[in-house]
Amino acid sequence: MNRKSTILAFIILTISISTLTAHDTIRTAGIMTWEKNSSSNTRPSDLNDEDKRYWGLETETIHSQTGTGMDALVNFYTDDQEFSMLDWQGQLFMRYHLIGARSFLDPYIEAGIGNAGTVRLGDGEELQMSLYPFISAGGNIVFHEGFYAGMRWSCRLDEWIIPGTVIPQPELAQYQVSFNVGFSYNWHNPFLTYSHDRHNHYHFD
Repeated sequence: MNRKSTILAFIILTISISTLTAHDTIRTAGIMTWEKNSSSNTRPSDLNDEDKRYWGLETETIHSQTGTGMDALVNFYTDDQEFSMLDWQGQLFMRYHLIGARSFLDPYIEAGIGNAGTVRLGDGEELQMSLYPFISAGGNIVFHEGFYAGMRWSCRLDEWIIPGTVIPQPELAQYQVSFNVGFSYNWHNPFLTYSHDRHNHYHFD
């Protein structure tokens, strides 16, 4: 197993373990990600019509101040030859909430690995795909009843070819800005609750 596959397997394992042992907070949000056109010479803070806007969902499981999660985003558009195209992006991440996920102000930092690509709809031609590691910093405002909204700034650190394939890599932008709106709720793993209750039953009997 090469280095990239090892990193990916480690992140998936970490997220799985976290979900199975979680007994704190789960968040689900709608998310819009803006990606600077990689061929543009304007500043990262400037918007223009050629920039990509992805739409999708994000979910996160938070235990204490550490969260693990994923997001899935898509962008439908028509290219210069009037073909219908699909761009997608999926990410696995680990996130550290600096103050705490239940604070009114919830700043965080994160790191993870993502997969991005593009394909022509209908015939599956023009397929391009790659993996990439990334880091992010962001924050949420957490309101009453679990409602929250926030934004995130992300930086892709590298771009890797898909292991074991010859699929060409898309031209990815280095920076992204995301905006999210969602809700959070507390959840207790029923298997952990059952185990804890059974332990207490035998202990006190």
